[in-house]
Amino acid sequence: MKKKREEEERQRRIRRERGIESDEEDEEKEEEEEQLPPLYVPDEPNSIHCGFYSTHDPNKFWVSMGSYDAGYLYECDFPDEKKNLQLKREDREDDIGDPCQAVPVTDSNDVPIRNITFSKNGQQVIFGFEDGSIRIQSINQDGLKFKPNTSHGDLTGLGPYWTLNVHDNNYGEVTSVATSMDDRYIFTTGTDGNFFVYRLMTQEQIEEAKAIAKAKIPSARVSDVLP
Repeated sequence: MKKKREEEERQRRIRRERGIESDEEDEEKEEEEEQLPPLYVPDEPNSIHCGFYSTHDPNKFWVSMGSYDAGYLYECDFPDEKKNLQLKREDREDDIGDPCQAVPVTDSNDVPIRNITFSKNGQQVIFGFEDGSIRIQSINQDGLKFKPNTSHGDLTGLGPYWTLNVHDNNYGEVTSVATSMDDRYIFTTGTDGNFFVYRLMTQEQIEEAKAIAKAKIPSARVSDVLP
C-alpha cells in the first residue's frame, strides 16, 4: 500500500510538471478520495457457521458467517506462506487472510446461513437459515472439474431459487439439512424441536413445470398491439 501511494504521488507530480493536471484538480481528487467511508471491521470476529472445499481449486474453501458478515458466501485461500511473504514484501499485510471473493445471497435480508448441503446429483444447493427457512437453489455446473456432492460444491454460479418457511421464525433456527440418496426427499431439523420431511422436485420436473407454465402464457397478437 505504501509503494502504491508513492507511485500515485509520483505520477501526480509528473502530470503537474507537464501541465496536464493542476494543483486544484489534484486537491479535488484528494477531497473525493477522503469522502469515502472508512472500512468497518468488527472488534470481535464473527462466527463461522459452516464451510466446505471449493471444487475448482483444492487450495480454496467456502464459509458462511454470521452477524455483520451475513448475507454473503466467502471463498478463501488455505494458508500459503509464499503468498503471504509476497504480500508482506508489497506492504500488503492487511490483505493476508482476506477472502478471494464474496458471493451475495440475494433476497436473504442478511439472515445468516446455518447449514449448506448439495443434492446428490449436484444440480441444487440447499441453504438452512437462522430464521427457520430453507432455500433450494439451482447451480450452474458449467466449467466445473467435477460435480458437487454433499460435502463440496461451487457457489459462483447460483441460479433461480425458491424459499420455504419451515421452522419457527423466532426460535426455529435450522440445525441440519439433508437429502435422501435418490434426491426425492429433503429432511430438516430445527431448534424449535421439529423434524420435517418434504418431497423434493427433480431438475427434470422443474424444467417440465417451467415449460408448462411458459406454454400457458399467450403470445401477443398483432391485433392486441396495434390500434
